[in-house]
Amino acid sequence: MKKTTLFLSLAILFGSAACDKQQTPSNSSNTTTISTPQTDTRQPENAVAIMKNYHFVYSFQDGLAKVQKNEQYGLIDKNGKEVVAVQYDELYPFHEGLAFVKKGERVGFIDKTGKEVVPIQYDDDEDYYMELSHPPFFANKIVSLNKNGKAVLVDNTGKELNLKQYETPYSPYYYWFSEGLAAVQQNGKWGFIDTTGKEVIAPQYDSADSFNNGLAQVEQNGQSVFIDKTGKAVFSVPQHYDYIYPFSDGLAKVEKNGKLGFMDKTGKEVIPVQYYSAYEFSEGLAFVKKEENGKWGVIDKTGQEVVPYQYDIYFMESENPTFKNGFARVMKNDKHGLIDKTGREVVPLQYDTILWKFNDGLARVEKDGKYGFVDTTGREVVLTQYQFAHDFSEGLAAVEKENKYGFIDTTGKEVIPCEYNETHDFSEGLAAVKTDDGWQFIDKTGKVVISAEPNKFYQAEPAIKNAPPLPQRFSIDNKQYSVPLYTGEIASKLALAPDFDDWKLEENLQEALQEAQTNRQNINFAGQYMLVQSGCGTGCLVVAVLDIKTGKITDSLYVSGYPVDKDGKDASDEFLFWVGNEISHQKDSRLLFVEGDLGEDENGFGGTGSFAFELKDGKLQFLQHSPMVQMSEL
Repeated sequence: MKKTTLFLSLAILFGSAACDKQQTPSNSSNTTTISTPQTDTRQPENAVAIMKNYHFVYSFQDGLAKVQKNEQYGLIDKNGKEVVAVQYDELYPFHEGLAFVKKGERVGFIDKTGKEVVPIQYDDDEDYYMELSHPPFFANKIVSLNKNGKAVLVDNTGKELNLKQYETPYSPYYYWFSEGLAAVQQNGKWGFIDTTGKEVIAPQYDSADSFNNGLAQVEQNGQSVFIDKTGKAVFSVPQHYDYIYPFSDGLAKVEKNGKLGFMDKTGKEVIPVQYYSAYEFSEGLAFVKKEENGKWGVIDKTGQEVVPYQYDIYFMESENPTFKNGFARVMKNDKHGLIDKTGREVVPLQYDTILWKFNDGLARVEKDGKYGFVDTTGREVVLTQYQFAHDFSEGLAAVEKENKYGFIDTTGKEVIPCEYNETHDFSEGLAAVKTDDGWQFIDKTGKVVISAEPNKFYQAEPAIKNAPPLPQRFSIDNKQYSVPLYTGEIASKLALAPDFDDWKLEENLQEALQEAQTNRQNINFAGQYMLVQSGCGTGCLVVAVLDIKTGKITDSLYVSGYPVDKDGKDASDEFLFWVGNEISHQKDSRLLFVEGDLGEDENGFGGTGSFAFELKDGKLQFLQHSPMVQMSEL
């Protein structure tokens, strides 16, 4: 039977650090008691604002923070007041004072008071957002939306502009503005309108691309021409090029017979077509390489070699290798560092990963699985010692130590202790952090400024009065599953299964093999196996079955706690109490007992409660299920 695995994930638009906090296993006695949380002693009297107990909160932007409850979103202010009710299926950041929102299959815009300035009556189109890399937002007091399959322009009062009905490139449902102009089509010819809907270049071209660096490539009567924003032809495109790329930093990449060069805005080829591969110019420099298997170097706008051809380049999703703020990331022999515009290695090539973005004068680096920070001279200001680290924001950076988060300053001093389960970066002087009791906002001294109202807490009791411990809740003859302790050779190396990608557990697995070699009594399951556990997020636990004879992971199980109310029913609306994450087994048995939420696979297996498994040929086979616990109020 296929075993269910559960992955807990959140779609987070603003970014957060997930913690590896493991739920405390419940006692094996009949009743598990959850104590009421202690008051945070750092909170001075009458100085803490109270917000509702949300499932998730985001950073403050423009004085408001997005909050989530039951997969819907709203906004709170810095007094914790819910100024926009939690009611939207999607809610994006404000641009020019208005935020894009979604309800069902309709979208619109609200202001900071929650007023629907642009009524929620327009069509939702996720494909459009994917092409834009973001949802629609106001720019120059205008936005393009889709209404009943037609493109419309709406101003910041919610009024639709009275336009001719043009066709549009790429999609018939939106106007695609670039540098204030959008290409439109009428009667098979292309022209351009501005953000007021005014026709600034009459439809006359056979095809038209978007404006870039003040120029747009159009085709007319078989001739490709670059025009300016008045429609004036600047230069004709030479016929001998196979392709011309968009302008960047004043130059456009051109291709001929598989080789690349650059031309300027007059159409002159200023850098000869000679490179096997090349990236766009940025800050006056571009990465190029001459041979397919060659190394990368850097040239300036005259084609002069500034950095010798000696580096690999580091690729990030959706990012081209370019100079930013005077630095570029390079790689050699799988080690990363930074160079400046002279080619000097500012940060030595010794790190496994590095970000070339200096925030508050520091860039994040990673070496041997640990994170730290370097300054613009390459000095390691914060030693690579943390499990994870965020970039600096407002002078502080979130760091992870022993699966807890805190904050350091630019000297590396831990100014806010690592005691939080999750955290966001500081924004507008506040950071959202999560404790066992829920979300709250702290200032840069660590003082709680906004706290969640307390939840009700319940005492868990098994469904059956005076019920036995977890293993005894099943009608299983343990004797038939007994096994002897393995006495043979113990593996010295770990061989992760190809589909096993939980990197945070790998260190625990290595330690488990070392423990087995030191003390055979640590072989703690089914005679030949070890169960290795690690947190995989809030309320989530991953359990790997490690064969100590082969050093291989033979199976794994993801289990989550689950919220219930006092009657033992699902309480995801309130998160009254988390039940689960209890694992039980014996060394001389192939039986594994689990309490928690195993999700549900396509065959309907899973759900919540207690589960019994048999380890057979290294795989966990489902045996029995016992219902969830019931609750009684304290």
